[in-house]
Amino acid sequence: MRDIYYHLGLHKTGTTFLQNKYFVKLPITYYKGGQSYIKIIESFSNTDDKILISDENFSGQLFSGKKREQLFKMVHSIKAIHPNAKVIIGFRKHSDFVLSAYKQALHQGDTLSFRSFYNIQNDGVLKNRDLNFQETIELLRRMFSDVFIYTISDVRDLELFNKEFSKFIGIEPISMQNNQKEVNKSIQSVLQVNLLLKLNKFDKKFSKIFKMKLLYSKLFKLLKITPRKLCQNYLPSSGEKYRLDNEVLNYLDDTFRKDWSFVLENKNIKPLKH
Repeated sequence: MRDIYYHLGLHKTGTTFLQNKYFVKLPITYYKGGQSYIKIIESFSNTDDKILISDENFSGQLFSGKKREQLFKMVHSIKAIHPNAKVIIGFRKHSDFVLSAYKQALHQGDTLSFRSFYNIQNDGVLKNRDLNFQETIELLRRMFSDVFIYTISDVRDLELFNKEFSKFIGIEPISMQNNQKEVNKSIQSVLQVNLLLKLNKFDKKFSKIFKMKLLYSKLFKLLKITPRKLCQNYLPSSGEKYRLDNEVLNYLDDTFRKDWSFVLENKNIKPLKH
């Protein structure tokens, strides 16, 4: 029986890099999220290769407000279809994850203030229950016998990640020559964040009035002058950095300190001893 691997994300844990620059180089049958699942299912009977399916939306839609429920539903669906599947999942420190997730919302045209996206009163789009990583790990380990856990820091140490991940799926480590980590460019400064938010709001108002998008239209995307591209490529990322305010930062670090320690204790990739 062939080995089937499901890479669940999470979002903002190097998933795009792994999908586009790493998984494609592995000597296995690989499918990236967004491809036809009919084609994927057909491949189960057409190949003897190991099969890897990667889709960060397996871990729930990031901005749905129901991320945790969607993740748990997907895990049970995978178990029902492929009870012997092996699962791969990545994590990022909670405060870093929340900040990066908010920037991603703006990248995708959202107009939410940070307070509406996440807040310590726990009534934003992203809830504390979505950040309970220990609960997710324990669920996966109850459902599946083989679970590979990593952090975004592990992906940044690509040589070590390659060694341990290859061991997990039972192949020889691939050559890392000309396969250096390419970091997705993100908005960094207060200027970039504030302008992107304003442009997104303008486009939303425009689309309501004229029933069509302007700044996120096909033409603007083709010309690479969408708000995201303008803010990423033409505004300086230097200057005052956009950060979580201290109250939110301290709240996240304190609230999820034990949860993050659990991730670090249970991840597959351990720091090298010198």
